[in-house]
Amino acid sequence: MKNIKECYNIKVWGSIWEEFFISEKRKILVVDDEEHILRLMQFLLEKNGFEAITAENGSLALEKVISEKPDLILLDLDMPGMNGFDVLERVKESPATRRIPVIMLTANSEVNTFEKAISKEADRYVSKPFNTNFLMEKVLQVLEENYKK
Repeated sequence: MKNIKECYNIKVWGSIWEEFFISEKRKILVVDDEEHILRLMQFLLEKNGFEAITAENGSLALEKVISEKPDLILLDLDMPGMNGFDVLERVKESPATRRIPVIMLTANSEVNTFEKAISKEADRYVSKPFNTNFLMEKVLQVLEENYKK
């Protein structure tokens, strides 16, 4: 069976990979108001060796960002109440959480939405529906980039 590096053809840089990805499970917070998306993402992440935490709305996401201290947030944009932009803004304005990378997930593929996400310091923007291999590549790239900082 292939390991995660081989499956996603990620460039690795020696023992840092093992130190970062193997020494302990990386924790990823998935935020989406659709239950089936949460379960799919949880399955995908856990299958690939990550610890997946879920939140079904923006308020709960902010609570879990503080209590769980995730290594990465996968954040849906279109949610009732507090949307993904609101959550992103709160995460990035707090000194305690601003370094947590965020990948925005949305069915909205308009250019101005993408530009707004990047201007609010999202690390990546992935349109739904997404290819799971593509999403995992983005997850690994963002974790690698953040680890090097």
